[in-house]
Amino acid sequence: MQEKNPTVKIIKRILPSVVNINHRQNSGKQENPFVSLRRNFLENSSLAERKRGKIDVGGGSGFIVDSSGIIFTNRHVIENPEADYTVVLYNEEELVPKILAVDPIHDIAILKISTETLTSNEGKDFPFVEVGDSAGLELGEDVIAIGNALGLFKNTVSTGI
Repeated sequence: MQEKNPTVKIIKRILPSVVNINHRQNSGKQENPFVSLRRNFLENSSLAERKRGKIDVGGGSGFIVDSSGIIFTNRHVIENPEADYTVVLYNEEELVPKILAVDPIHDIAILKISTETLTSNEGKDFPFVEVGDSAGLELGEDVIAIGNALGLFKNTVSTGI
């Protein structure tokens, strides 16, 4: 039997800890052209949602780094203080995160989701990925990027150097 590609093994191990972070905001706010393009392309917001004043305007990726629900993401993913954010887990369950910390200099944000609001019967612990140390990496090493590209495409994977 042929052994699986190491990249496939890594993806299968990491993917359950990758989350999608969506945000909605009032439709009357000025949007940047990319956000309008995204909304029109996907038509994520129904007419009823637009009448209520909230529409899907963006999203990004994050990853769970602790079984208690701590998530690392980029600050620019959650930069709008007027938006409503939801975290979509690998099993499609949606949870409301609490923003714990934001670092605009390094473009990092730390969120927290709670198992108390889970509706699934899965365990009390979230699947997580261990954060590594990049200090020993060298130029030219292989990398794998796993996420939800541009908030548009779910479970995307890229490899490169």
